[in-house]
Amino acid sequence: MPEQLQFLVAESEPPQARETRRESVGRSSGETYTDTLRLLAPRAVCHRVTPAGRGATLPDQAELEGYDAVFVTGSPLHLYQDTPETRREVDLMRAVFKAGVPSFGSCAGLQVAVAAAQCAPAAKAEKQASHAGLR
Repeated sequence: MPEQLQFLVAESEPPQARETRRESVGRSSGETYTDTLRLLAPRAVCHRVTPAGRGATLPDQAELEGYDAVFVTGSPLHLYQDTPETRREVDLMRAVFKAGVPSFGSCAGLQVAVAAAQCAPAAKAEKQASHAGLR
């Protein structure tokens, strides 16, 4: 195991949702992940990126290969909607898979991973549920 773990947290929330979450609970999803990872692995180096943000600077393939793990947060984004934000999220996750870096996605982060892996034709809104499901 490396002396100092390198983690990348991909914060899936678009900028406005990130600010709304900060106002309601004090931190964005990415900040919560980073804080939790630092509690679990105090010597770890955590970097945070915001792929849903317009003009976001994302790591290239070589940079991704330098991480020990990538964590993709939840978000109010819906992967069944084809938007610039969702495309950037999926493109980053495809690059993570190509780099062979272990990854974890929760909630929308899992939907991003599934869409990037093309395990399902598409995410689709569930008509009688409060969440989106994958089919």
